[in-house]
Amino acid sequence: MTYWTNRAQSLAKIAHEEMFPARWDADVMTAENTVWILNNCPYRKFPALRGQQLESFRTSLANNELTELAYATFPKSGCGKSYTYVVIVSANPGQLELVRTLYEESLNVGWN
Repeated sequence: MTYWTNRAQSLAKIAHEEMFPARWDADVMTAENTVWILNNCPYRKFPALRGQQLESFRTSLANNELTELAYATFPKSGCGKSYTYVVIVSANPGQLELVRTLYEESLNVGWN
C-alpha cells in the first residue's frame, strides 16, 4: 500500500468519526501540497449517483491538469460500508477553491 493510500484511509476514518455531520468538505494539507475532499453523503435511494459524481469530479481534475493521488472509503465492512470517502488531490494550497468548485460542480451530476 502506498503512502497516499494509507493517508487517504486515515483521513476517511477521521472524516467518518469526527466530521460526520459534514455532507462534504475540502481542506488543504499544506505540508504535503495536497487538497483532500471528504464525502459523507451516500444517497441511499440513488446508489449509482455517487459513483457518477465521483467520475465527473475525476474527469474535471484531469481536464484541469490536477492529479488524484489516492481514494479510500470508511468503514470497510458492515451496514455502513463505504459510507465516507476521501479523495486526495495533488494541488497547492492556492488551488483549494478550484478543487472545491470542481467538486461542487460534480455534485450536480445526475439530478437532471
